[in-house]
Amino acid sequence: MQRIRQALESVKTQAYVAASRVSLDGRWPLQEVLDAIIAQTGNQVRLQTDELGANKTVELHVADAPFWQVLQEIMNQADLQLVAFATTEQELVLGPREGVAPPPAWFDGPVRIDPLFTQATLNFRSALVGQLQVSALVSWEPRLQPVFLQIPMDKLEAEAGGKVYDSATPDAAPEIPLNVGGSSTQIDLLLDRPPRSVAQLDSLRGRLVMAIPSEKHQYEFERFSSGARQSQKYGDVTVTLEGARRNGPVWEFRILVEFGSPEGALESFRGWVLSNQAYLLDPQGRRLENVGFQTYAITPSAVGIAYLFQINGDPDLHRLVYESPAGIVRYTLDYELEDIPLP
Repeated sequence: MQRIRQALESVKTQAYVAASRVSLDGRWPLQEVLDAIIAQTGNQVRLQTDELGANKTVELHVADAPFWQVLQEIMNQADLQLVAFATTEQELVLGPREGVAPPPAWFDGPVRIDPLFTQATLNFRSALVGQLQVSALVSWEPRLQPVFLQIPMDKLEAEAGGKVYDSATPDAAPEIPLNVGGSSTQIDLLLDRPPRSVAQLDSLRGRLVMAIPSEKHQYEFERFSSGARQSQKYGDVTVTLEGARRNGPVWEFRILVEFGSPEGALESFRGWVLSNQAYLLDPQGRRLENVGFQTYAITPSAVGIAYLFQINGDPDLHRLVYESPAGIVRYTLDYELEDIPLP
């Protein structure tokens, strides 16, 4: 039974990062369509200004279609585009389409890539032939909150006029923290510069690796005044109440959070774990927030955090609740952008 439960929990964790699905059939005002998508997927999408939705309607006939496919159709009909860095909230912002017609976006699963711009450089003090930078906007479904994005540059290559151009930095694998707000980030891809006679990249292929915390689970502990150690495991995460004791006017609860497969998320960007919530529920079910916390243990796969609470009365009449993702999914995607104009 234990193995069956763990297998089901693992399937649920993997399903969490799959593309959201949308079903809509008919014609509606633009804002009503966005409201329906929010209700069906949990992905927050808003217009940059209320005026953008005035007198605009959208006609859709989709059944169980991927989120990004549906949003692209809406943007096509309403002449909109994703606005980069318009918010620090977990949402997507749509604004009026501006500038020249952009190269086609690429999307698969919960992730989308939009080419932003290209620029070529030539260093007069280098023996290199020069570099081409392709910058792109990587966006993800706002219901997800990935921790970091890694770009293995040895997987990057472009093709133009039948010739292949390799990455200019094949030994690099930069990591970008993603827990700073928003649902998109910019990536800069460096290639060997094609000759000036080349007008566009026919294709640009590469790989992205993301660490995505799964859906949150509540770990609850009771009768902790004895200080006894208690553990709960769900999915790939084990949460242990290592001890509870009075510390002057407050109670200190030591919680150790262990990830079976942290996927590197605790090595470079473990600060996201500190955003997990820990609180008490009193006998009436009212929530009591902690008055402070600090880390007391850090390993490549675990973080220990001591939380402080002011408790009036018997502590055993309260419940301690800790909310944490049930695992971290290593999401790898191989992408291909096409028809990218060169400067």
